[in-house]
Amino acid sequence: MRINSPQCGQSDRRNDAYNSQWSPGKFYTNLIKSKVPIIFDVGAHQGESAVFFKKIFPISILYSFEPDPENFLVLEKKLSRYGKNQLQGQASAFAIPLAVAEKKVLLNFTSSLFPILEGFWLSIKSLKTL
Repeated sequence: MRINSPQCGQSDRRNDAYNSQWSPGKFYTNLIKSKVPIIFDVGAHQGESAVFFKKIFPISILYSFEPDPENFLVLEKKLSRYGKNQLQGQASAFAIPLAVAEKKVLLNFTSSLFPILEGFWLSIKSLKTL
């Protein structure tokens, strides 16, 4: 019994065809019609999403919020490469060392060696007072 498998390179061509029709860039440019969109990256971490969206919308105005001081330093460095918006002559990417919440409140931020455990930890008692 002979098993047919794609010849070398065929699956790459299929992937290229798929990506040319269904790329994230095409998805977002169909969704967002503005030539200069304003993008809010909340919980920006180290700028992964910021870089992703700046590739798709190079002249966008981007606000990235990240409360963790170590992540913020990396984020700030990444965003510094974007400089000024070519259409408006102003900065096009802003790193903001804050968290975003429904209302103004002061909370302790916990850093960890395990990023999944980082963030704001609230006790049940704290939740009742918010």
